[in-house]
Amino acid sequence: MIAGAAAIGALASAVVAAAPTPSPSATEGLRPGLEASDVGPGPIGFVATAAVVLVSILVLVNMVSRLRRMERRRVLDEQAEDERRRAAGEPPLPPDVDPPPRRTGREAGPGSPGTGPGGGRGGGPGGPR
Repeated sequence: MIAGAAAIGALASAVVAAAPTPSPSATEGLRPGLEASDVGPGPIGFVATAAVVLVSILVLVNMVSRLRRMERRRVLDEQAEDERRRAAGEPPLPPDVDPPPRRTGREAGPGSPGTGPGGGRGGGPGGPR
């Protein structure tokens, strides 16, 4: 085990030693009296970075608002399902059981009405025959 680790260490040091140095150095091509640390991205770099930060913040705020809206809808759907079950005389669902999914036009699967080649008239798979 130790011999394998030594071989890997020797191989890594050989690779590092064989790596060529960059051809133009960091200070080559700079005006006299200008250091590499004096060069920065400038106003364009600042504006680009600020734009990326601003867009990221907007995306996060949008995502949080959508998650809150989904949670509100879930709570309202649970309340509506509880009221429907109460009106139908069915026993209430236990708190840890999710109500059956409500299918809408956007979420409808292949067997639900309004989808498939028959357009909900029985021509699609899973439709009435």
